[in-house]
Amino acid sequence: KTVSAAITDNGTTTIQVINSADGAPGIITFSGNVAADTITIGTTTKAGSALFNGTVTGTNINIVGGDSLEASLGNFASTVTVTAITLDDNTATASATFSGTTATITGTINGLATTEGTITVSGTGKTFASIIGGTNSVSLITNSAATTTFKNAVTATTIDQTGTTATILFDRSGVVTTDDITIAANITDNATTSTIQVISSNVSTAPPVVTFSGTVVADNIVIGSTTAAGAAKFTGSSGVTATTINIIGGNHTSEVSTATFERALSGTTVTLDDLIAIAKVIFSGDNAVSISPIIRGSATAGEGTLQVTGTGKTFTSTIGSTFSLLAITVDAGTTTFSNTVAATTINTNASTTFANAVTATTINNASTILFNRTGGDITVAGNIVDSGTSTIQVINSAD
Repeated sequence: KTVSAAITDNGTTTIQVINSADGAPGIITFSGNVAADTITIGTTTKAGSALFNGTVTGTNINIVGGDSLEASLGNFASTVTVTAITLDDNTATASATFSGTTATITGTINGLATTEGTITVSGTGKTFASIIGGTNSVSLITNSAATTTFKNAVTATTIDQTGTTATILFDRSGVVTTDDITIAANITDNATTSTIQVISSNVSTAPPVVTFSGTVVADNIVIGSTTAAGAAKFTGSSGVTATTINIIGGNHTSEVSTATFERALSGTTVTLDDLIAIAKVIFSGDNAVSISPIIRGSATAGEGTLQVTGTGKTFTSTIGSTFSLLAITVDAGTTTFSNTVAATTINTNASTTFANAVTATTINNASTILFNRTGGDITVAGNIVDSGTSTIQVINSAD
């Protein structure tokens, strides 16, 4: 059925959509703009399904799952401007779908209780301006759209990227610390090509940090852009898996882009692209983990900064191959570079092991450097400078 007229709010207005029969509900389509104080889709015993093709404005939207086989759905194809959207799973689920084309969704989205409700984003160009899952987390967010933007904190059990090309942009404006946010969800990759991007649309300033506290899997991760910085921190206990990671410094000296990995990192390549500001990758957290990607500059020698602030990191691939890094700084011990390393400057402020060739202009050593080679001959090219209580040790750990 279709309701073709626009609905205006001239007082305390309530719209309710239900299917009075048992089972899966038919869809009621609202083709005009809708304004109401409260919109309720479904009840605890009967499902409801509504498609809103026009804009929706009001205070509260409640989507309530019914009995068995009575899932309730609110499908919004245009702009939504409300105070709150609540998803209430009962025996059946409560879902909100955002279809159509470019539109902004304003209003918090929460489960009625923790881990209730499903959000599906199928329309490209959707921007979620408000907190999702801040009071009660939602169960699942599925994104199959080419560009979906979250501007605030998100809490969900899972964010799943699906479809052919799926991209989520976490665009956080504001200032460092004050406006830092957390994405508390495991992010999974079931798309042909999935991308996660982090930027701050506040230009000419250091970006707030977006922390990902769950496991993250994606084909591509992009931090920053040529016009805006980004700062991301990954703290999930199972680490990050991504084929390519690009970290791009912005076009102002304050727009330093940073990616911090607290656990293991698996992938193919990390590329550091210095523009006016630098691109930086940090490996933090005291844990014995492997870092498997190649880490290199983007287009010229001497691009990008690598810093180790957590103990126990082992880098298994080349560092600075093709294009060397600007600087490598080791501030936490038991750090091992298993493959070749190339940078303009290397600073070893904690115990560091090199198992292959090293190329640098200067190596500033304030701790212990162990050159532990088990294969053929290698060359350490660069001036080694005593920058503190320094020791150099050379061994072959093989018999």
